[in-house]
Amino acid sequence: MISVNLFVTRSLDEIRFWSRIMKEHALFLSLGFSFDDKKLIQEALQFVSLFEKIEEQLSTYSPQSDPEEIRRFNIQVYQAATAIWAYKRKVLGLILRCEIRSNNYALLVDHTSREAAYFVNRLKELNAGKLEPTPDDIIKENVFFLKIMADHSKFIGHLLDPSERKLVDQAREFSHDFDQLLFQALDLDSMRPQSETVPMLDQFLDQNRVSVVSLRDFKKSARDLIEACRIKSNIHPLLADHVFREAERFLHIIDMFEDTLISNNN
Repeated sequence: MISVNLFVTRSLDEIRFWSRIMKEHALFLSLGFSFDDKKLIQEALQFVSLFEKIEEQLSTYSPQSDPEEIRRFNIQVYQAATAIWAYKRKVLGLILRCEIRSNNYALLVDHTSREAAYFVNRLKELNAGKLEPTPDDIIKENVFFLKIMADHSKFIGHLLDPSERKLVDQAREFSHDFDQLLFQALDLDSMRPQSETVPMLDQFLDQNRVSVVSLRDFKKSARDLIEACRIKSNIHPLLADHVFREAERFLHIIDMFEDTLISNNN
């Protein structure tokens, strides 16, 4: 019964968070295309509508919902996430072949496609009954999120007005910090399974948490300044909030991994 309830609550939580992220990705991509790219804009806006419908359907479920119904819902959302992943990879190909010119950086499109692939994989794991992380999951998930945080820092540095010199410098410092953390995580990953000890993983999570908290606080300050029109940037207020929420998500996952290590060590 506990595992059944956990399956339902985890499924709803993943869909609640990542469907909103997918919807916002589609919106941001639509805003970055040139006026001539009407078909790509229309496709992006169709994904906005698709994930809005998923969010509406999500609101009809609760932790007490029938697990089989949630399993079917996961499959439905899996198909939507797979479709937006394919769309993003198509757009990336168009950009890299110089077939379109847009304000969507290639790294930004790749970044959003990696998050769609992550969402697809999480739904697949949930429906396969995988609810608790293994030691190698802890390392691999941190590799994923550390790169996401490094990317965010680079995007912020590029989208701030160049005259915001202090904030641009701070964003570059965060970019360097998370690149180094990512390299460390990749080293730990290459040392598996010998690196999968509780003390090693505990130190790994503690070190990452310190940097993610600092970046989260920086993003929160930047979001508040952007919303109050107190700094100059090309950052949409929703994008500022979007990257803040993803840092919060990473912290939540680190805490969950810490709990798993503690429970498995007792």
